Amino acid sequence: MYSDKSYQSQLSSLIPSASSSPIDLDTIYSEFFFSLANQKVVVYEIKTINPETPILVTVAQNQNLADSTGGIIWETSYLLLQFLLQSISRRGDDVKLRGCDVDLKTHCDVGSGCGLLPIVTEKVYSLETTATEVGGEVLDLLTSNCANNGGRVEVSKLDWLEFVGGKEYDLVTGTDVLFREDLVVPLLRTLSMLTKSGTGVCYLCCQIRCPDSHALFMSEMKGGGWFEEWEVISEDVYGEVEWGRGVEGIVWRMRGGLGGKSKGGKGRKRKMEKKEKKEKKEKKEKKEKREKREKREKKEKKHKT
Repeated sequence: MYSDKSYQSQLSSLIPSASSSPIDLDTIYSEFFFSLANQKVVVYEIKTINPETPILVTVAQNQNLADSTGGIIWETSYLLLQFLLQSISRRGDDVKLRGCDVDLKTHCDVGSGCGLLPIVTEKVYSLETTATEVGGEVLDLLTSNCANNGGRVEVSKLDWLEFVGGKEYDLVTGTDVLFREDLVVPLLRTLSMLTKSGTGVCYLCCQIRCPDSHALFMSEMKGGGWFEEWEVISEDVYGEVEWGRGVEGIVWRMRGGLGGKSKGGKGRKRKMEKKEKKEKKEKKEKKEKREKREKREKKEKKHKT
């Protein structure tokens, strides 16, 4: 299936301007993204000063990859991309993240799949951009798409299980990366090491496809040690697509990587030691109270006899 219409033009034709019957937006958007995922090529339109000459990004998909689900553009890629386009401002070479006063020069996208998000953000903001994948056919697809769209996005193999650190980035992104429970901690360690300490910002946008992975992710984040701070900034992703209701399309923002296994590991250890010390103290206090109560009760019983 192929459509020469851009993602935006297909989207704008979804909802009729006037309708006498109720519109089920959830179903419409669901069918729309399903249709996009089955197209051989997706065209994404970037607006320019001249509305007659937009920049078109053309991304090939491969629904038949044997070793990965990264052969299609998942909904969260469109959503986080739209979110970033609304959240990042550019004036000349000055690129800033609104609300955070963070200067952006470098960007790394993890689990890039077809590469739509890093390709578009590089074209819009001219950041030094790296797109990553674990390897195999999906890495070949990513490499091809980046090359066919100007070749300014660097493509790199990245295995979360093997990553031991390296370059840190101002902006780190990932979409639909919570899909296996055993990869949650390696993912967090990787994100923490990639995100520049102090000023770096990491955005994730995910649907809850694997509840156990999501639960472990939240537990790890609440436990601390991976980032200096974090928050859920949107559970209803906004933009030209009002999609993502309830817990779908969750966007997390994390700031200041703590080095994952190195700094993050030490931070986690300190937190655990502090927690254990507190629990030990509480246990001791309970024991002392119990012993005092038993001693008092024994004394009262003896006095009565």
